[in-house]
Amino acid sequence: MERIKKIIKLVLDEIAGIYLYFLAFYFTCLVLSFFFESWNLFFNWKAFQFSAIIFGILSLLSDKGKKFILSKIEPLKFKRKIKFIIFFKKIFVDLISFFPKKITKKNYLKIILMSVILIYILIKGIEVINFFILAYGLISVLFIMESRLAAGIALLFLISCPILLILKKEGMAETLAIYAYYFLVITVLTQIREYIKENREESPEKVIHS
Repeated sequence: MERIKKIIKLVLDEIAGIYLYFLAFYFTCLVLSFFFESWNLFFNWKAFQFSAIIFGILSLLSDKGKKFILSKIEPLKFKRKIKFIIFFKKIFVDLISFFPKKITKKNYLKIILMSVILIYILIKGIEVINFFILAYGLISVLFIMESRLAAGIALLFLISCPILLILKKEGMAETLAIYAYYFLVITVLTQIREYIKENREESPEKVIHS
C-alpha cells in the first residue's frame, strides 16, 4: 500500500512539473484556432479542455501544487477581496515569468528566429501536424536536443509502414513514410549540430596541449 502511495505521489509530482508547459501549449493552440481554421478543426476541443482541467486538478493535489498555492496564500493578510485579487495576480505573473526564467540571453535570438519562421509558415497555411514537426525540428536543431529521440520516432514510423501496407492502408503508410523522412532529416541535422558543439568544447583543450 505504501508503494502504491509513493507511485501516485511521484506521478502527481511529474504532472505538476509539466503542467505549465501543457497549459502554455493549450493556450497557444486556442489562440491559433481563432485565426486558422485548420487548427480549429484539427483538435477535439472538448477532450483537450477536459484534459487541461483534469491535469490542473491533479497538479494541485501534488506536493508541488500544494506548496505553490500555500506560497501564494500565506503572505496575504488583507481583506478577502484584496486577497483574491493579489492571489490571482501572483499566479498570473508566475505563469508569464515561468518560461523566460528558463531561457538564457544567448537563446533569445534562436527563439526569435524560430518564431519568425513558424509565424511565416502559419500565414502560408501549413497543416497542423507538419507545423508541429517543423517546430520540433527547429527546437531540436537550434537547441541541440537528443538526436536519438528523432531517430526513434523515425524508426517507429518506418516500422508502421509495412504493417499498414499489410492492412491495405496505403494512404496512411505513405503519409507515415513522409513523416519518417522528415524525422530522419531532423536526426541528421541535430547530429551535425552535436558534432559541431563537441568540437568547440574540445578545441580549447587541444590548443592548451599543443
